[in-house]
Amino acid sequence: MVFRFDDYSNSSPTEVEFKVIEAFRRRGLKLTLAVIPYECKSSQEVSLQDIGLSAEKADVLRRALSMRIIEVAVHGYCHQPVHSRDNDPRSSFSEFVGVPYDIQLAKLSRSKRHLEEILGEPVTTFVPPWNSYDSNTLWVLGKLNFKVISARRRAPATPGISLKFLSTTASLPRLKRAIQFGRTVTNGQPIIVVLFHHFDFREWDPARGRVTYQQFEELLDWLVAQKDVTVRTIEETAHVVGDLSVDRFLANRDMRYSFRQNLMPPFLRNFIRWVFPRVVFVYLSSGDAGQMKFLIRLTLLDFYVGLLAGSVALGFLAANPLLRKYRRGQVLLLYAISVLLILLAAHPTRNPQLFYSGCMALVSVAGFAIGVWNASANLKYRIGTEKRLQR
Repeated sequence: MVFRFDDYSNSSPTEVEFKVIEAFRRRGLKLTLAVIPYECKSSQEVSLQDIGLSAEKADVLRRALSMRIIEVAVHGYCHQPVHSRDNDPRSSFSEFVGVPYDIQLAKLSRSKRHLEEILGEPVTTFVPPWNSYDSNTLWVLGKLNFKVISARRRAPATPGISLKFLSTTASLPRLKRAIQFGRTVTNGQPIIVVLFHHFDFREWDPARGRVTYQQFEELLDWLVAQKDVTVRTIEETAHVVGDLSVDRFLANRDMRYSFRQNLMPPFLRNFIRWVFPRVVFVYLSSGDAGQMKFLIRLTLLDFYVGLLAGSVALGFLAANPLLRKYRRGQVLLLYAISVLLILLAAHPTRNPQLFYSGCMALVSVAGFAIGVWNASANLKYRIGTEKRLQR
């Protein structure tokens, strides 16, 4: 298990960070601090006027490092988005996505050098702000000798890259559930990465807070009692765990894509989350992630096959008595269903992502049409048989 405490900076609340570090120290636990090295006025470029980490903040890090409580990770340059949502509401916050290679190199080389000068030791873990980056970021990290990147499981990756990946999987309120579900994985070194910020504490931010300090300390006490759980930093985990390769990351990412694809109705996603909770809370091995991907897709296929079969049966049962009573209306009914099918088929073509609502409607109407056509064919066969018998 890994704890990742983000947004340590000149402007972050030192009192909260003291409490968190002290809570881990008293229990002999470790955590990774994702540190924002600079304050800057513009996120578009690197300036000599940008303000580095203060002496007070640097002292806190050095003391914690001397006690081997924490690992320091580079958390971007100044944690400011390069794109404004005022101009494009659909854009997501990011300090690196879409930024040219040279600018990313300048930002991250200066960030890494600044923290290493303060701490007197190498910093080899990168945590992108908002868990967001692009392919240029990965090439820059390789050039600067970073060893590990920790972000979300839906982020980009380049096959064959030597960088190690360790994605976040849980929050503080879900820690116990994550451990319970992690225990269901019997092989492949399952990993849980808990991400939290200072605003997750209700004493500091009543609106966004998820836990109180007391609940946080009780959670750590409970964790210490779990003898089958080992808490390490990101760097230590990268050394101990045999496989944190890009292949493992891609397997987990593909599994998540299967789980979150637009063909998946929300209620089916909730069902899968209930049956296979480790999909959400655990960073699985490549083999386990591949197996879960297969099971997710099989569940999705079973759902649509069942929906089609049920619609066929419903169409047959509904049309059979109507066609017997209104024989002249069967052609009109078939034409009406055909037109509806064409209209529904055009819906996904307008949206290449094939939203689940349109797909469910299309499969349902197609199945109903098949049932009606079967009922019509069955009726014609019976009428023909009766006429032959009367002769």
